[in-house]
Amino acid sequence: MLSEIFLNLWETLAPRGSFVDLVFRLIMFHQSLPGAEEFPPMVSLTKEERLIYCDERFFKLILQLMICDSNSYQFVYNPDGKMPERVKEFKQSSEHMQ
Repeated sequence: MLSEIFLNLWETLAPRGSFVDLVFRLIMFHQSLPGAEEFPPMVSLTKEERLIYCDERFFKLILQLMICDSNSYQFVYNPDGKMPERVKEFKQSSEHMQ
């Protein structure tokens, strides 16, 4: 199913590696990669899927997207004050994915 979505995207709307493709992958997978241990992904991409759908540029941007997404939930409500620790977790997770 995932391969069908991307084959269709790449053949009809956005060539692989284009800006639209990158944005689509960032949105599609931002909750499918490990980040903060306290909030694991519901469904993780496999190593094979990461090799197919993720590249160096993607990993650089997804780290920032995941940190900002997490910060947006903590902006008003941050009772434990753990944001710096979570940012460190995101960075460590990102290093292990690549």
